[in-house]
Amino acid sequence: MRVILVILSLVLLVACKTKRTPKGILEPEPMQAVLWDMLMAGEFLQGYVLLHDTGIHKLVKSDQVYNKVLALHKIDRETFDKSLAWYRENPQIMKEVLDSIAAHNKEKTDLRPLPGVPAIDPGVVMPDTTLKKPSLRDQQGVVEPVPVQPVAQ
Repeated sequence: MRVILVILSLVLLVACKTKRTPKGILEPEPMQAVLWDMLMAGEFLQGYVLLHDTGIHKLVKSDQVYNKVLALHKIDRETFDKSLAWYRENPQIMKEVLDSIAAHNKEKTDLRPLPGVPAIDPGVVMPDTTLKKPSLRDQQGVVEPVPVQPVAQ
């Protein structure tokens, strides 16, 4: 009886440790981390770099930023592309990875009040503190343009 329990335990242990991905494909946990950083890099590119700097070549700058993310995770572009293609072909596992990204990183993106800082009441209207350039009409002493009369022929 003991022998059967030991064998059954070993079979279950091995079954639980089997890889879900083929060789050369990122496991779900590293893929989750890489995808999260790639998403954040894309947001950074769209919101800051490409929006404000029109003099740069967008594809070159995007490749530079994405390659830095891949270098951070110590993988190459080919491994990432191959892994992403495999996850796309296995939508259930891809869904699990994306859901875990959302659940794991929700706490990082939630806007919670800092300890010791009072929360802002959503019903309170905050004053507009943006700096606005005064228009010419706002300035005193500005002469309004005189309408031009058409010349009769």
